[in-house]
Amino acid sequence: FHIAASILIIAGLVAQFVYHRRNGYSNLFSSHSMMGMFTAVTYLIQAVVSSGIFQDFNPRLLRGLRGDFKPFHVILGGFLVVAAPLTIVMGVTEKAFYANLQYGHDSQWWY
Repeated sequence: FHIAASILIIAGLVAQFVYHRRNGYSNLFSSHSMMGMFTAVTYLIQAVVSSGIFQDFNPRLLRGLRGDFKPFHVILGGFLVVAAPLTIVMGVTEKAFYANLQYGHDSQWWY
């Protein structure tokens, strides 16, 4: 699951930067994009570090490291559970706000 999610996150970030570059938009200009980047990078770091520590490659070597890392793992996981939906809501709200500024209050921004 984490490998597939990591690949999709990287592909999405690359697609976003390519789309912005081709259309002349600036990158990371809003709170939604900064929060999304922070969430994505935090998830990728969490996935890489956790897969290296919590896998049973050498249980005796990593036993102490697992105990030391577990509180950080739990806190970062809880942050990601809150940050991912929050980033989505921020993006939808931003889209609605900019659509209303551009087209007025009667616009249908979800098209």
